[in-house]
Amino acid sequence: AADALKQAQRFGYTPGDRETAQLGDGYRTRAETLARTARTLSGMAQEQEYLARAAEAYRQAVGFYSNALGFAGVARNLRVVQRGLTQVEQRIADLSRPIVQPGAPEDRSPLAPESVRGVFLQ
Repeated sequence: AADALKQAQRFGYTPGDRETAQLGDGYRTRAETLARTARTLSGMAQEQEYLARAAEAYRQAVGFYSNALGFAGVARNLRVVQRGLTQVEQRIADLSRPIVQPGAPEDRSPLAPESVRGVFLQ
């Protein structure tokens, strides 16, 4: 649908809020599906790929919804996709953090922050 709309725009068509909101709906649905699939892949290598794709679809939805704020239901849907994007980005950030195993040696390098070496500054 997005490609057809782009082609129509090349021929002079100006999409209205309804078409723009519908594209946002499509990307929202895609993002929610990808995020749900990522949850089923939790702990597997493919999880991050699905999360990245979900984040991109959420960003596309935010863009379309932001351009159609006057259309019914768009403000609510914009909040939904922003919340979904935040959750996906948080999961990506969580997966990016190194996993510290219990009983693992602490980092005692001179560049390690004090809290990592076990001394907490006040």
